Amino acid sequence: MTVEAVKTNRVTYDSSIVHAAKNGKHLKEVNSTKGTGLSPQQRSQLENNVPQLLRDACGWVCWKFGVADKLAKIPLDPKTGGLADINDTTTSGTLAEAMDACGHFRADGVGYLMVPLDHLVGVDLDKCRDAATGKIIPWAAEVIRHLNSYTEVTPSGRGVRVWVEGKWPYSNNCRSGLGENVDGKIEVYSRSRFFTVTGLHVEGTPTAINRNQAALDKMYERFWSIDSSKKSSSRSHATGARTQAIEDDATLLKKAFAAENGKKFKRLWDGECQTEYASRSEADMALAGHLAFWTGCDEERMDSLFRQSGRFRPKWDENHFANGDTYLQHTIRVAIENSTATYGGDASKTSPPDHGGVSVCIADVQSHPVEWLWRGWIPKGKLTLLEGDPGVAKSLLTLELAARITKGLPMPDGSHCERGSVVIVNAEDGPEDTVKPRLEVAGADMRRCHWLNFSLEDQQTLIIPGRMDALKKKIEECKAVLVIIDPLVAFLEKRINSWNDQDVRRAMAALSQLAEQTGAAIVLIRHLNKKEDVKNKIYRGGGSIAFIAAVRSGLLVAPDSHDSSLRVLSTTKANLSSAPTPLIFGIESVEYHGAEEGMPQIVWHGEQSQAIGRPASAKVYDKPSALEDAKEFLRESLGRRPQKSTQVYRDARDSKISIATLLRAKTALNIKAVRDGFGDEGVWYWKLPSAE
Repeated sequence: MTVEAVKTNRVTYDSSIVHAAKNGKHLKEVNSTKGTGLSPQQRSQLENNVPQLLRDACGWVCWKFGVADKLAKIPLDPKTGGLADINDTTTSGTLAEAMDACGHFRADGVGYLMVPLDHLVGVDLDKCRDAATGKIIPWAAEVIRHLNSYTEVTPSGRGVRVWVEGKWPYSNNCRSGLGENVDGKIEVYSRSRFFTVTGLHVEGTPTAINRNQAALDKMYERFWSIDSSKKSSSRSHATGARTQAIEDDATLLKKAFAAENGKKFKRLWDGECQTEYASRSEADMALAGHLAFWTGCDEERMDSLFRQSGRFRPKWDENHFANGDTYLQHTIRVAIENSTATYGGDASKTSPPDHGGVSVCIADVQSHPVEWLWRGWIPKGKLTLLEGDPGVAKSLLTLELAARITKGLPMPDGSHCERGSVVIVNAEDGPEDTVKPRLEVAGADMRRCHWLNFSLEDQQTLIIPGRMDALKKKIEECKAVLVIIDPLVAFLEKRINSWNDQDVRRAMAALSQLAEQTGAAIVLIRHLNKKEDVKNKIYRGGGSIAFIAAVRSGLLVAPDSHDSSLRVLSTTKANLSSAPTPLIFGIESVEYHGAEEGMPQIVWHGEQSQAIGRPASAKVYDKPSALEDAKEFLRESLGRRPQKSTQVYRDARDSKISIATLLRAKTALNIKAVRDGFGDEGVWYWKLPSAE
């Protein structure tokens, strides 16, 4: 953790801790006299009372009291004993690791890092409990009752913390001056904070963490809405551009939606409008421009509103700039600087500026680095194609990676993994007997695994590119960071000819747009064809070269040349980074209840210097023979249904197959030409023989 991160952690650190961070010292060197580890009773409380949702997660730290400030609680990485970074889950571990670290590093307790993707909200109620009797004062008891979720006593004994599944989209986090003695306080956080965990369950409250978004919203209305008019009035006076009649967010948005370009604002607000902007960043800036107009360039209110919009995503709170600005702060600041008008109180007489159009000056585009789900292998907001022969464990591999992501565990090469939800779309395996058991064996957090049914009411749920709304809705509902489509060809529209470049590019463009809109990494699985003599595996994918051309990352699973029981994962295409070192894995069978032969589990064996089927950088470009290429083209084109001969000739030309080679392939495959209709209206079709 940097010194700046320590200072802005929203946790009070004493000066000795900051000094230690500057000098790179271990925390235990400056605070080694405090703490004796957990007592048997404390450990028992944690093991028996902490809800499973938290117990199974991988975001645990240990902590020590400060030196100068006895109330400060300093988070420690349970693996190293150094300072933990509240915004980096790689400096955390499991609950067991955190408890053991308390003894090793003489820490005072354990805690949990709050990250937005967990969808957990911690509600601190301070100075509301009598430490001697355990009695909780009325205002806090009412909050606990309404939230109706797991509640425990904090380390001081004078406060309680309620854990709720939901979100806290509001910019206000603290409310003080509560109770008869006006010393009570509520603090609410869902990100950029670590919370101590004691396991000292408050009797009479649920033992599980429950979802209760309505109660969180109602709590905000009760304890924070009374301040909104004062803050709004202050902001209005400061800007000089806001109307004197202070409006709440709902009223302001209603007027904005009804304005001259309100429909466009509404689409931006809902997270849509993608076809009107070149990128998500441009659409973000457009919405910020509208909010600058309607809020009178009120930075605080713009922040609050943006967090309520459909465009908000975790990226907003990440530091992207050298001056320490988050993506959100920078976007709002630029929008305010570029604002030329503000709302004067009468929406009918005011037209907000039109931000964006069919073109944009490159100088105005906000650049940002590529975001990775797995650095070098799977980029976020992009398409990745995973290919391999049948039976090489492509599907098993994607589920193993999905399990890591749901737990936030390191990736196979040891790199950091963002914790999040996954959506699985599979046409070949069943969720009950294959997908779920494999995820369980891999140790996935099932609450973050989502299955999109193949069909609903006799209609296929996902058809690319014609019917993708259900998938988009599911990604947005669970805020998925990974989508697996297995196999891709099972979900293509019937009219899509997989050998036709234009057809394939149209389908892939729709998927690429979906990835861009949602920010999810979409991994597509495709089987290789039977042309095993092809040295460059990039040409072994069935169908048009447009499949691999449209993705930003191409992955290949192939048997190891030295040991056929092992598999090698390598890249065939790496547009956004240098090609990572190939990795080796094996497959073992492990016991699984109800399965006589057990379930397969991937075991990683580290890096390999050179993989089977190295990517194009291996400088092998041998393509299959022209005849074999044409035969594969015909099998793919006619495999689903007969095709008009004119269409076959056109697609062959687009695929760079000569007419002579096409006719030789037609003869070799015994393809029949049949006529449908008579006279000038007759149409010739090509079809595979019944044996095919």
